[in-house]
Order: sequence, then C-alpha cells, then structure tokens
Amino acid sequence: MQQGTTPEDRLPPQDLEAEQATLGAMLIDPEAADRALSIVSQDDFYREAHQVICSAIRTVRESAQALDLVTVGAELRRREKLAEVGGAEYLTALIGEVPTTAHVIRYATIVRDKAVLRTLVRRSEEFQRKAYRQPDDVLALLAEARSEFEALHESVLAAGGPGYTTAQAAAEALGEITWAWEPWVPNGFLTVLAGETGIGKSKLALRLVESVVRPRDWPNGGRGPKDAAKALYIDTEGAQAMHVSRMKAAGLPMDRVLLPGDEGDAHLYLDDPSTLPFVRLTCERECVKLVVVDSLRSGMTGDENSSEFGEKLGAWSALARDLNIPFVIVHHARKALGDRQMSLDRLRGSSAIAALARAVIAIDQPDETTDRLRVRQIENNLGRLANPFGLEITENGCDPAPVPYAPRGDVKQAEAEEWLRDVLRRGPVNSGEVRGRAEEEGIARNTLYRAREAIGVRELPDPKNGRKRSWALPASPDDEAQGAL
Repeated sequence: MQQGTTPEDRLPPQDLEAEQATLGAMLIDPEAADRALSIVSQDDFYREAHQVICSAIRTVRESAQALDLVTVGAELRRREKLAEVGGAEYLTALIGEVPTTAHVIRYATIVRDKAVLRTLVRRSEEFQRKAYRQPDDVLALLAEARSEFEALHESVLAAGGPGYTTAQAAAEALGEITWAWEPWVPNGFLTVLAGETGIGKSKLALRLVESVVRPRDWPNGGRGPKDAAKALYIDTEGAQAMHVSRMKAAGLPMDRVLLPGDEGDAHLYLDDPSTLPFVRLTCERECVKLVVVDSLRSGMTGDENSSEFGEKLGAWSALARDLNIPFVIVHHARKALGDRQMSLDRLRGSSAIAALARAVIAIDQPDETTDRLRVRQIENNLGRLANPFGLEITENGCDPAPVPYAPRGDVKQAEAEEWLRDVLRRGPVNSGEVRGRAEEEGIARNTLYRAREAIGVRELPDPKNGRKRSWALPASPDDEAQGAL
C-alpha cells in the first residue's frame, strides 16, 4: 500500500508481524506470556483483533487456568469475540508465526515502540494544529508541548522497563565473545591503555590503528586482521597535527583513518550529548573496526575522581557493546613514587574507569638503564592475562624488543630467576618437580614464586597428566604467531 504525502494519509507506525509473533509466543509458553505482558498492554497493539486476543491472554494468565489455545479460545468465546478475531484457526496460525519464544522480549519491545511512536505522532499533530492557529503566547505553547512530551517520556520509562529473559535466550542472542587482538583487545568492550605522560601511549595506540588499517601483525608479533578496515581516532588533546605526521611517517593508508571534524581538528567531549550519536553513525556508515580515544581526561568534563566520571564512561561501554567493536581508551597514570611498575592503583581518577574496562594494558619502564618499554596486561576479565612483550619507541612509531625487567637488589631472587630460566629452557617441566629441585638447591618457596612471577612463567596442563600443572617460560612473539597458524 503506497503511503500518502500528508500526515493524514500515512499509515501509522505499526508492525503486524511483531504483533503476531508476540501473541504466538504467549500462546505457546506461559513464561513467555509473562515476559511479554511485563512490556506490552492490549492498547499497544495496532490491530483491534490483536488487542482483544492480548486482553484474553491476560485474563487467562491472571486466573488459575492453564494458558493455551483451548483456554484462550474459551475466554474469547465467552466474550463472544472468537469469530470476530478470526476464530480458532487464526489462533493456531499465530503459533505458526513464531520461530522461537526465546525472542519474545524483542517482539514485544517492537510492538511497544510502535505504540509509543503512534502516540508521538498523534500528540505532535495536535500541537501542529495549535501552531497553525498562530497563538499569541508562543512560549506558553512551547511549555505545554515540553510538558506533554516529558510526561510521555517518563511514562514510557516507568511502564516499559528493560523486561527480562532467560540466560539461555540471552546466550543465543548475544553470542560468543570475540577478540580483535586475543587476549589483549576484545570486541564489544572498553580497553584502557595506560601509562605515565610521555611514555609512548599514543604511539602504541597508533600502532594498533596500523594493524587494522594496513593490515599487519599486532605489536607483539601475533597474527593481525586478515582484511584492511577503517579506524576512528578521536584526539582530545589538540595533537591532531602530530598524529597525522606520525601516520605519514609510518606509511599508513591515510584514507582508512577517520578523524572528527571537516579538517580533522574537532575536539569532541565524550560526555557531550551529540558525541555518542556521531560516533555511532560514523562507525555504522564507514564499517569502522577500531575506535581510539586519546585521551580520557581531556575528553571529559568534571572531576575525574568522581563517580559521575565513571557513569559518563558507561555510555561508551554500552556503545562498544552495541557496535561489537573494540574501543581503546588512552589514559594517564600517576607518577611512580617508588616501584616504577604499573598497577591498577596508579590509574588516575575514579576506580569506575578500570571497573568498566574489561582489559587494561599498561606501558612502563621498569629498567631506567635502557630505553626499552614493557607492555603487559594488568587486568583481563575475559580470559587469561597475556604474556608481556617489549617495545622500543622510535621516531616513526614503535618496534618489538626484548622484555625489560627491573634490576633486582635481592641477590637470592636474581639467582633463583637465573636458575628457573635454565630449568625451563628446554621446555615445560612439572610444577611439583620444579619445586622439589628448587628445594634441593636451597631456594626458598617464596623466593621461587617471586622469581616465577618476575619472569612471567606460564602454567600449562601437564602433558603426561592433565590434572597436574607444568611450568613454562613465556612464549616469544614467534611462538605465539606460529601457534596461531
């Protein structure tokens, strides 16, 4: 049916398929009916017959009767409405319209949203007619309209709610967790990239961009994306010219890196109401596969130590989830007072920042006698912590390097580290055997465990007995790349 060109000629917002699927799911499964009725009422259905059927379902569900085709049909017959809605045949047909009851929340939400849109259209037309009368008090009309639509907004929030579903249905809808760079950067979540000012966070962030847009292997040598894609780089520190210069020096395909603003110099505030819609639209339109925000503090207003700061970031976490792409947030760390090793405690601002991020990557310089940096995970809520790798910052970016460690003042621990490397050099060794040999060498258990942590020893299933564990040296980038083949 072709819609007219005037509001009066247009078909009101509705989705009859969603209405049929909602009613069909309710007739199949009483629990699905409860979930749907927590979202919609009979008045939310566009077709009058569907309104009557929904009302009958609610009556049966609120009684002591079982909910099925027979009881709903009997209720409609009692009301003398069964033939009017299409008879028992139509009720049976409704069940045939349902692919699965697991998605009843989605079906009911569509029905409710269309009802809200019809209400919005109706009330908008009322104010349109009032405006055409050209009232003398324009501000009074605006105040009335604002009050009316705010009341509609509040009523929708109060009546609708998020609904609920089973964990099984949610698992089907949400799917498995995927990774852009496993196990460093997950899709659909926030990843914080943290370090002291000037240590090289932006260069590492640009190196992640390079892996996506070129594409190439990840900074630790792990296999990168198969296909080239686009990345959105949101600079909030006024350093766009510097970033563009670095991109040119690294030979990046510049047409695949997107910068906000007509000239790439727009300053976006993450808590500005217009920023999130802009980022969503850009990512969807350009099929963006990575978003980088550099940096968090300069992109937010307010006190970074307040809980409100974290709440504002929550909207970005939700956007990453909706788009199912990684959002990497560059963040500053406090200056080290003693130990130069990065930790979650050294992240600036509210603790909610680290809580919202599902992975936190830290850059530090544990050994001041070398320019080499260490990159490691200090938080990973979705999998195992990755093995650290080394970086050397260059004029054009960053290159892989051996992992630096802090010089040890503890001679016994240094000796234990050297001994442990030698024991594991030829391959994994049963953990019990390692502890026994260490005891024979006079190495205390606490010293052995400190040495294990300092080296980054991995725990693996024992090849001879899967219920036991073996220790192994950290995998090199070449080993990880080979393992991915």
